[in-house]
Amino acid sequence: MLIGSLLLLRLNPAQWLISPGWYTSFMIIVIALIATIDGFSIIVLHKISKSAKKRPEVLKFIGETATALDEISPEKEGFVRFHGKHWKARSKTTVTPGQKVKIIAKEDLTLIVEPIKKDESA
Repeated sequence: MLIGSLLLLRLNPAQWLISPGWYTSFMIIVIALIATIDGFSIIVLHKISKSAKKRPEVLKFIGETATALDEISPEKEGFVRFHGKHWKARSKTTVTPGQKVKIIAKEDLTLIVEPIKKDESA
């Protein structure tokens, strides 16, 4: 866009039958518009490159606590509530409904949990 606006620049506008007063106003408006669009583009590109470098936060919930909604045992999967959402869960030990559990891993859309003992929650 900058190169295109420079091509509009004529050193002697009267030679091209353009009023010098109008041409000066026109060029100020064009340069201001180009500067605004370029500034916005630079900000957008900076934000895009900054977000591309950011690590995904998929595994942030490992180590967090959830609440069991169903009975979960080695033979039976159930559901837990974590941050207001229901997740399918599996455990190597039996977990009763309402019990607090710790998330230790994630396999696809299933959370691997273990019950929190009373002394751990304090």
